[in-house]
Amino acid sequence: VLTVPAPWSGSAARGGGVLLLADTRAGDFLAGNRIAFSRAAGTLGRYQYARWHEPPTRAFQDALHRHLNAAGPFDAVVTLDAGVRGDHVLNTRLLAFHHDAAQVPGHARVELEAELVARTDARLLARARFVAEAPAPSHDAAGAAAALSDASARVIADVRDWLAQVRASHAR
Repeated sequence: VLTVPAPWSGSAARGGGVLLLADTRAGDFLAGNRIAFSRAAGTLGRYQYARWHEPPTRAFQDALHRHLNAAGPFDAVVTLDAGVRGDHVLNTRLLAFHHDAAQVPGHARVELEAELVARTDARLLARARFVAEAPAPSHDAAGAAAALSDASARVIADVRDWLAQVRASHAR
């Protein structure tokens, strides 16, 4: 299970309207529920007997949704398919989500591309890429899952901070 710690619910500057969160996408290799690893640059494999409870794209999006609602710069964050009018759309794509097991115990790598789009005129407001790595506590699928959870938490915090900066620069 991808276990991103509970979101911090401090006093974030709100007032950014409603953010619509599109489904997090990924390439076919990362879209399934098997945990990915790499033992050499440019290669990916999958753990044979270890699987995610749900695809990492879905788990990552759920964690992102929770965190942005709890401490993000928008008044509310809802999924794009909720039938709610929103001011902005956040598109995300997982570019990397694997255990780099080239050296024992290895580390997790999470790389995300994000785009913030103004809903009124479909204008691209900002695009950014976020990368985080976290050490694996063990050289196995359980260690990979723990490290991927930690790296995901870092990426989500970076996305939250980026959205606050973008919102502030476009509010002027």
